[in-house]
Amino acid sequence: MDTTVVSVIERNWKTPEMRAAATVPGRRIGRLVIVKRNALGNVVLRCDCGETIRISPKAVATGRKFQCASCDKWNRKTPARQLLGNTKYESAYSRGKKARQRCEQEKNPGFSRYGGRGIRFNFESVEDYINTVAPFMMSCSIEHQVDRIDNDWHYEQGNLRMVSRTQNTRNREVTFTPNGLPFAEIAERYGLTKNDNRLYTRAWSRVRDALHLGKNVDEPFIVTTIIDTLANPGRTRTAIKGFKHRPMVIDGIKLLDLMSQAGYPGNKPVYDAVKRTIYSRRKAGKPDYTAEEAIAHAHRYAAKYGIKPQPVAA
Repeated sequence: MDTTVVSVIERNWKTPEMRAAATVPGRRIGRLVIVKRNALGNVVLRCDCGETIRISPKAVATGRKFQCASCDKWNRKTPARQLLGNTKYESAYSRGKKARQRCEQEKNPGFSRYGGRGIRFNFESVEDYINTVAPFMMSCSIEHQVDRIDNDWHYEQGNLRMVSRTQNTRNREVTFTPNGLPFAEIAERYGLTKNDNRLYTRAWSRVRDALHLGKNVDEPFIVTTIIDTLANPGRTRTAIKGFKHRPMVIDGIKLLDLMSQAGYPGNKPVYDAVKRTIYSRRKAGKPDYTAEEAIAHAHRYAAKYGIKPQPVAA
């Protein structure tokens, strides 16, 4: 509104004529439309968003109030939130924050699979990440997730896409993929899906156990395992002989005995921590731990959680 007109209105807004002209029902002021004057003399206006407000005739006459408080609050939101809406924005922010933590915080449970293997979060902030994925999210439902196109590359512009939850799960680094093909896709080719959770879990367990034992787990082995599982649905969990009785061995010493030598006999948390690390290294094709390295890892884990080793008998 012109400043000269505003000054004239402010000087004369108390006159009956000016009040009547400024508060006539149906007059629009920005996003507000005058509805009526109430018994207290205030002006009732309805915003385009549907909210109703009451303000003084002077505030109406000056034109300084042109939308409701809710619209004022919404206008202060970031452009990405306004574009996506609250629900999608909160979902994107939560996922972006967790992705950054996996890449940058060593205490995060997923750090070893992301930041620990060189995956970086190449955005200045989570808001910058959301601005990049917002155009993709506009055409997808809330059920879709952000996925890295190249699973061995970073969170950065050009390596992100929107996929379904199923596709995202299959593209995870923790899913064993012989020749780049996820286990789930091989299983589906032969009619085994996650809908049959019992058989699917049994087949996957046999593949995982074989990998743990250092066997040659290639695609023919997986296909044979799946076919055998479907042909013998009543068979017990694993067909890998001796798996349950074959202990993990480091430098010719059973891991259980090695932990006893380190001062942690029967300490399951320490044993499991070392076992998980050794298994992860074998799965990634990294050099195996020596006995000294396994003991050092056990001491680090114990110190981190305040577990004191027992004196070792001479």
